Amino acid sequence: MTLRELPLKSVYRSGEDNILTDFYIPCLKSSVLYERAVGFFSSSILIYAMCGISELLRNGGEMRLIIGYPLEDDEF
Repeated sequence: MTLRELPLKSVYRSGEDNILTDFYIPCLKSSVLYERAVGFFSSSILIYAMCGISELLRNGGEMRLIIGYPLEDDEF
C-alpha cells in the first residue's frame, strides 16, 4: 500500500490517538525514505517502531536522522 492509499487522518492527537501505531508505523511500512531532525531523541523509539522500520528497509528504503546531543554512551 502506498502512502497515498493509507487511511490517514488530517490531525493526530496524543490524547485520542496512538501516534506510533496509528501514524508512524503504517507510514514507515509504506515508505522508502524517512528523514527526521529532532532536538531530543531516545533510541528506544527505534525499538518501538521496529516493525515499521523493518518494512522500510525491505522496501529498499533508508532512514536519515539528525539528532540533538546529548545521547547516552550506549545509544551511540
